[in-house]
Amino acid sequence: MKVIFALLFLFSCVDQNIKTPEGVLKKYVEGRFKGKKVESLKDYVSDNYFESQQSIRDTKYDDLDYIKKKRFKFISKNCSEVNCKITYYISYASYEGKTKDTDTDTKKIATLIPSGETWVIDSIDHIKTFHDINQKIEVIGN
Repeated sequence: MKVIFALLFLFSCVDQNIKTPEGVLKKYVEGRFKGKKVESLKDYVSDNYFESQQSIRDTKYDDLDYIKKKRFKFISKNCSEVNCKITYYISYASYEGKTKDTDTDTKKIATLIPSGETWVIDSIDHIKTFHDINQKIEVIGN
């Protein structure tokens, strides 16, 4: 009986976290890095953001199977009743086959807006990105 109560409590906490701005953003980012397309994560984004992401449909950026997340961390949060801006850091590696191609560190700002009892992502803006390319770059010139 105690085990059932503990499991119910755990699952209620998990559902509650999805309703917070941080929970929504984390669920979206984790879903993308697990290979889910934006359209399958539509519950976590606004119509405005969903439409802006349609330009990547059927490109290599629509399906992120070649990318493996290494680190995800919240840096800061500034919320009001109208929106919530969360600055976060992601580190990931991209692969070509089984060979690591690039390591990337990026800092972004996500703007979330309230939607009913939860929040949805309305925009994601890049602050800075660093790429460590593991291949030699061939320079053509004089």
